[in-house]
Amino acid sequence: MNREELLDQVKRAVRAVEPGAEIILYGSRSRGEVVSESDWDFLILVSGHLDDKRVDTIRHRLYEVEWESGEVISSIVRSREEWHSALYQSIPFHQRVEQEGIRL
Repeated sequence: MNREELLDQVKRAVRAVEPGAEIILYGSRSRGEVVSESDWDFLILVSGHLDDKRVDTIRHRLYEVEWESGEVISSIVRSREEWHSALYQSIPFHQRVEQEGIRL
């Protein structure tokens, strides 16, 4: 499976359960620093209250893509409100994702 196919499958999988989700690819794959062991790192932002059930539902869909593709997919799921809070904006991880992330 090539890059575009995998990204398309990730988008379809996430949006099947969270149609309004924002999906951001970050990490080595967004920077073009891919090595054979590189995984796929995604930040997924959703609106409203985020509980374990919603997170598990999203991740379950991503596990299906992982099995089909043979690729390792890592995801962080946050609410938009939390991600855009002053606390999160001060975290270096937030700054890196904002700089290097690719919105799907």
